[in-house]
Amino acid sequence: MDLRGYKVLVEPFDSEGTLRGRVLMQDDDVRFSAPDMMRFRKEAVSAVEFYLSACEAAGRQPAPPVKQAEWVALSDQQRERLRERAKAGKKTVSRVLNEIVTESLGA
Repeated sequence: MDLRGYKVLVEPFDSEGTLRGRVLMQDDDVRFSAPDMMRFRKEAVSAVEFYLSACEAAGRQPAPPVKQAEWVALSDQQRERLRERAKAGKKTVSRVLNEIVTESLGA
């Protein structure tokens, strides 16, 4: 699903039967849930609109969308460690991830 340039990832139902969704973007994490596919799109639209409104109210630019080819599946713990490392180095999460991949795979 694509909303205002952002890709929305549909995660499987959890043990309670709830669908989880995540908006793929650099440096920010927007998640939502819905009881079924009929509500999923509505909740996705609401989550993106709320995020964009919150950024505007805070006077900051929203995180740019992540292109599908750039998406990497990470656990919540891995994402948090990346954010911490980026903040400590005053870099974006994308840049830190790029440095890690370059270091591991070579230039």
